[in-house]
Amino acid sequence: TIFVEHGDKSLDRNGKVACIVQSGSVGVEALGYASNTGYGMRAFVGLGNKCDLDEIDFLYYFAQDRKTNCLGFYLENIEKGRQFLTAARKASKEKPVVVLKAGRTHTAVSAVSSHTGKLAGSDNVISGALKQFGIQRVYDDEEFCDATKALSMLSGAPGNRVAVLTAAGGYGVMCTDFIEKKDTRAPLVMAKLSKDTQNRIKEATFPFTACENPVDITASADDRMFSESLDALIEDAGVDIIICITFFAPPGITENLIDIVADKIKQSDKPVIVFTKYGPFTDNSIKNLFYAGVTAYPSVGRAVRAARFLVERTTIKKRFEQEV
Repeated sequence: TIFVEHGDKSLDRNGKVACIVQSGSVGVEALGYASNTGYGMRAFVGLGNKCDLDEIDFLYYFAQDRKTNCLGFYLENIEKGRQFLTAARKASKEKPVVVLKAGRTHTAVSAVSSHTGKLAGSDNVISGALKQFGIQRVYDDEEFCDATKALSMLSGAPGNRVAVLTAAGGYGVMCTDFIEKKDTRAPLVMAKLSKDTQNRIKEATFPFTACENPVDITASADDRMFSESLDALIEDAGVDIIICITFFAPPGITENLIDIVADKIKQSDKPVIVFTKYGPFTDNSIKNLFYAGVTAYPSVGRAVRAARFLVERTTIKKRFEQEV
């Protein structure tokens, strides 16, 4: 299946994600679809039934590969569990390791046996072991692509305080709901903006701008207002992560905002994640953001989930540092 017509379309020459999958179809179709909005893949490996090389061989290789900064695995069984976990833990000290482990239910375990001729193992044991060894688990192909994209393009967040900048008030409210929703992966909180930050945003925008988090500069805003408001959030010491809700339909917002946001990100030590929609042009807008170096998603829930992946990664790294 890795030789299907579109099998090479998601290979980006500057990508840094190594994808090792036990199902060629899962890899080709999930990653191929992700490439519609930009996905930086370094390499694609189809393991099949692992008759010669297995996930551990490729884990060793890509952990040492200087052009790889994130490893993603789709696995249906892990035969050499201890060896894999030990190697993945060592790799995770330097690079994020993401695992999509299928075969969680009784019926799915039987399907794994039929598909690969192997046994899947206890899911509760596997889940606990992955967490213990600093491996980030995801549960479907969309999560797999979103996690590896975020972890490859952005460094871990310094904390879990999130600021939201939007020109669409409704999406700002929805984003807040997603942020404050309880989630076992990593907790997020809404950042409390300083008075100085709020004043800067007010001066850069309108007297009626909602300057408390979420910041709503309204659909009357233009590129300059968005840019200066983003500067204020980046420079606020009480903010760890910024989610920008960026729409190109308002008359004052142009596609120049892509380069503006990209330049801010290059100078920021805080991760900036973009959520955007632009009708039938959504995929193309996200791809343009990707090629400018901006991590973007087509739904507010996925943007917030990406922030959780970053916070989870920071927690893992801190735990490793404390063990030294």
